[in-house]
Order: sequence, then C-alpha cells, then structure tokens
Amino acid sequence: SQLVEGPVMVLPYKTLVSQKDATGKISYKEGLTNIYLLPENLDISSKADPQLLKRGIFDAVVYNTRIKVAGNFGRLELKKSGINPELIQWDKVKLAVGLSDLKGLKNNPSIKLGDSVYNVEPDFSSLDLFSNNLIILPDLSALKHTALNFSFDLDLRGSSELNFLHLGKSTTVKIEGGWGNPSFTGRYLPENRKITPDGFTALWKMPYFNRPFPQQWTDQNTVLSKPGKEGSFGVKFILPVDQYQKTMRSAKYSILIILLTFISL
Repeated sequence: SQLVEGPVMVLPYKTLVSQKDATGKISYKEGLTNIYLLPENLDISSKADPQLLKRGIFDAVVYNTRIKVAGNFGRLELKKSGINPELIQWDKVKLAVGLSDLKGLKNNPSIKLGDSVYNVEPDFSSLDLFSNNLIILPDLSALKHTALNFSFDLDLRGSSELNFLHLGKSTTVKIEGGWGNPSFTGRYLPENRKITPDGFTALWKMPYFNRPFPQQWTDQNTVLSKPGKEGSFGVKFILPVDQYQKTMRSAKYSILIILLTFISL
C-alpha cells in the first residue's frame, strides 16, 4: 500500500548552544537545527486504475495511479518564533516528499519550485522526516524567502490502499477510481463521495485546525511518520466476498450441519 507525504520545506538554521565546563564557566558553541515549513495550500488529484490478480483461491487488488500535486508555501513567521533570517542557510534548503514504498515509482519524478525544475533524488542523510525521503536541493540564497509555488507528478503502482498525509494549511484531495467497492479509511472521511458499480469519486477538503502538525516549527530532527499520530486518510480497494471467504464459510456451515445432525439423533 502507498502513503504519499509532503512536500515539506526544511531550512537549516544556525543556533548558539551553551556549555558549562567543570569549573562552572559557560561557553557558547555554534550548532545547527532545522526549520520545518508546511504548505499553505495543497491540492492533490489522483486517478487510480485498480486490477484484480488471482493466485489459486486468493485474490489481490493492485492499482496504477497518476497523482498530480500542486500548491504553495507561505513566508516564514519570524516575529513569534524569534528567527533571525540572517542565520538561515538558504543555500542548503531541502524540499522533502515522502513515499512509503519506493518500488512503486514508475518514473523519475521532478519538482517545479518557483520558476525552476529540479530532479528528485533519494535522501540517505540523517533526515528522518518520512520513512523514505525524496528530496530536491534548491538554492534560495538569491531569493531568501519561502513564498514559492510548487508542482509535481507521481506515476505509482501499489496494492490494496492509497493514502495521503494532511500537511497543508488547506488540503484538497480528489481521488477517482474504477472500483465499485471502495472503503474510505484514516483520520478523515471524504466531504463528497459518489459510488457506482463501475467506479467512485471522493473529495476531501480540510483546514489545518484538525491537523496534528503545526504550520512551522524548529527542531533538530522531526519524524512525521509516527504510527498513531498520522493525519493520514485515503481509500482501500476492498473485496466484498472472495473465494477464500466462500471456502471458509462452506467449511464452517458443514461443521454446523454435522453437529446439528448428531444433536438431533
């Protein structure tokens, strides 16, 4: 199953850390932390094409989907958080997107940020934002601000479920699929849904008030993919009754009939 997360902008930030030696003398050492910024608007549209695969009496649902993501970041809040913009390392900014299973990627995605297009690469550094991080490294030293638009496409394969993470201050997600038995799962249910025997359409519109993440925060290392704290939601392509369930029901009814026969005698 696939969980699409992000994007999140990560800005390295210089700080001063106090240290006390054995004599009680206090000294200050320069450290490095991160500023995390979530999108102001996040619009996602996905069109899934589920297929049914069989092996013996077992059935499995797999799907191909093309996901379009667009939105924008706002400017950093400096006054309340006490951030000095001169201490931000604008040339080392990262934009991170998370994906639960990288094997499902069918193409090499690229992200458009502002007026520039960047190729995505996997991240193997100490950044633990998501379970699998796909990042770009835009150099914002000339702009020195974060009010930028972004957009990218994902061509994905997965099975059973397709989920998203509610990260935008205003998040809108639309999913279409040719499956007549969808089950909407996660923290949020769709605002509008239409289900027919041939397919379904679902629309989520969510503000940030019911999101388990702040809009901006400072931390050395943050993990957003914690179990039980995720603001994830999506659709599960369920099988109402498969061959395995029919076989199990037949076996249980046969036991019941045999027992009733002996009880009657």
